[in-house]
Amino acid sequence: MKILITKFKTFGDVLLLTPLIRNLKVNIPNSSIDILVEGKYGEILKNNPYINKIHTLENQKNKFGFFLNLKNFLKIFNHKYNLCISTDRGDKGAIISLFSRADIRIGRKSGSKILLKFAFTNYFQFHGDRHVIDLNLDPLRILNLKITDKGLDVFSSTENDSKILDIVPKNKKLVQIHPTSFAIYKSLNDKAFSEIIDYIELELDFRVLITAGKNENEINKVQKILKLCKSKPLNLSGKLSLSELIALNRKVNLVLTIDTLLMHISSANDKPIIAFFGPTSVANWGPWDKNEMISPYKRQGGIQTFGKHTVISQDRECIPCSNVGCMNSGLSDCLLINDTSEIKYLIYKSLQ
Repeated sequence: MKILITKFKTFGDVLLLTPLIRNLKVNIPNSSIDILVEGKYGEILKNNPYINKIHTLENQKNKFGFFLNLKNFLKIFNHKYNLCISTDRGDKGAIISLFSRADIRIGRKSGSKILLKFAFTNYFQFHGDRHVIDLNLDPLRILNLKITDKGLDVFSSTENDSKILDIVPKNKKLVQIHPTSFAIYKSLNDKAFSEIIDYIELELDFRVLITAGKNENEINKVQKILKLCKSKPLNLSGKLSLSELIALNRKVNLVLTIDTLLMHISSANDKPIIAFFGPTSVANWGPWDKNEMISPYKRQGGIQTFGKHTVISQDRECIPCSNVGCMNSGLSDCLLINDTSEIKYLIYKSLQ
């Protein structure tokens, strides 16, 4: 069976498809699974043994650009797929599904109603309190296929694993802190992160590794945090490729992060996570314990746990608001932490 799965979103969204990909391969061992993604986002699936080929559609800002780009990928439709699964809301996946000529075409209920009528043979739809991993597995339920587990998958090369061994400190227990992302409104205030770093380095005597992306806002955020630190953690922000970041993550004992790609990479690597959440919903996006099948997360604030993972957010009625900061201002009051004592206690417990 030839299968095509489409996803037109970011690294994290693509990574959250890996349980669907693996379970399809387990249920249909002789299947050939291709993935169609936008731009660079397929890189998170590199070295995945369950995937036959990753097709790339260049990112376009409007529908007209999409159609102009589509001509470069007409060869995809000559594969004569038996099954096409569109995992996004919107028309792009529906258009791909329609022209895939697959016998079974599964997609989400959204976008143009007329297009949906012809694009898909089966539908699944978003339910507000469900985790995205569970949502992505709905095509298996439609096909009456067994879900064996729901853990995420990431893979790195032996070359990257060897390179990381030369970077990380020897004979030290390691804590990775990934304090920011391109969505700065998801991050704690600088002072809180600096106090956390100093506590781990100076009081617990663990080595802190700081990671972040390569864009200017993330690098500047890290520099502001480090200026407030009394300790000197190893700053690797902006210095690692995605594959190197995955390899580094495998070497650490604990990960502190916000709601970002690194959180899901850590989940895939089965690393204990303390994650800070603000406007986004833990119920939809919280770190999934690799060994569990049912999410306990609630759509609310406060401290929540899932297996080896802990999510920290303030206990406010407005959480989650799903806005880009308070009133879409780009600043999140719910992530301004003045007292880090409870966070330090949870870190201490996680490292015992």
